[in-house]
Amino acid sequence: MLGIRSGLLRARPTSSCRNIATARGRCWVTWKSRAYSSTRDYDVQTFDITCGSSGSISVDIYNKASLSANGPLIIYLPPAAEAAGPPLDFFTKYEYAVACFNYRWKHRPFGRAYPSPLDQTRPFPTPVHDVLHAYTWLISTLRPSPEIYIYGSRLGGTLATSLALTESRSSKNGPQIKGLLVKDGIFDWTGVATSKNPILPEVGSTVHEEPAIPRGNWTTQTLHDIKTSLFSDPSQCFDPFASPILFFRGAGSSVPSYFPGTKRSAPAYPASVEDIFLDEEGNLVELCRPASTEQNEEEIQVLRRAHLRFPPKGSGLKIPRSLFMTSVENEIVKGKRKKAILEEQADEIVHLMRRSVTLHEGKERKEWDYSFDPHLAAEERVKHRQINDNDATMEERIIQQWIEDGR
Repeated sequence: MLGIRSGLLRARPTSSCRNIATARGRCWVTWKSRAYSSTRDYDVQTFDITCGSSGSISVDIYNKASLSANGPLIIYLPPAAEAAGPPLDFFTKYEYAVACFNYRWKHRPFGRAYPSPLDQTRPFPTPVHDVLHAYTWLISTLRPSPEIYIYGSRLGGTLATSLALTESRSSKNGPQIKGLLVKDGIFDWTGVATSKNPILPEVGSTVHEEPAIPRGNWTTQTLHDIKTSLFSDPSQCFDPFASPILFFRGAGSSVPSYFPGTKRSAPAYPASVEDIFLDEEGNLVELCRPASTEQNEEEIQVLRRAHLRFPPKGSGLKIPRSLFMTSVENEIVKGKRKKAILEEQADEIVHLMRRSVTLHEGKERKEWDYSFDPHLAAEERVKHRQINDNDATMEERIIQQWIEDGR
């Protein structure tokens, strides 16, 4: 999938649309206006983008007129699929052009309520395909500014990192990804995929819906709670597009055939008649059957975390200028305070990206530029900042300064 893009995508009409001409044909645009806390209104154009044979997603373009003024374009990936909506206030306040990719990412696992057997589920890798389709359409059809910045938080941070790592090119031709911005992203799902959820449902309990995407701090427990609502199989957590750290190193373990602690005596679907009943609201609900205590858990082998060369030699890719932000330093695990999982993962991906710049890109440049300091260049290229969510403008100030420093 590295560096491979699909052909020109076709935008489909939505309700209350206006047909406009573009350089590559015609597309359909919905015009909206939304108010922000800055007391100003911004025009929003909504495009319905066909994603091959898997349906479509919407892309919201804010401040499109800024593209013609050579301003930067911000690709905004929401923290979760169900959290899709207006981007961060200050992006539009500074009149940056913003493209919000409303990707899909939702799975209905065994034990969850479902309206019908035909109810659609969109587990991984659907969000990766959605983002790649939207990105290809954006640069092929709208012809945006060469300066593209990608911002994502939480699940959007995972997708933003994968997109930036596989689409940042050393060539100066065409639109350029100038930077990657991630807040509290998840970069490695393998640890969660190979360990039990510390809090499992009781035997005979029922689960009526997928756990809501939390609004507060995300911890190790949070990732365990939502993993089966995002991935249909633990092997998907070992895909580098889900765990971007795996672009740079091995997973360090074998791939389990099921999420530990979730093996059930009944088949995933369809369940037997006695395992299905209607709840008070008339929804079909399956009886949640946790792992049988009579069966031994699958043994997961520990493997060496060998380093991998990324970007691959000759790929034309480069490590993007990146800023990783984390808002939580510690979390409580089994009654003990430890470094927060998102902080640990941010530290590791920053280390691995800097290592790539130093060992590969820096080594090649040192052959002709004797004054080049690869370690200093790596630290400048990839940064990690702690932010305080209680300071309403701290993230805004850091991002604005970081964008201006790179222009």
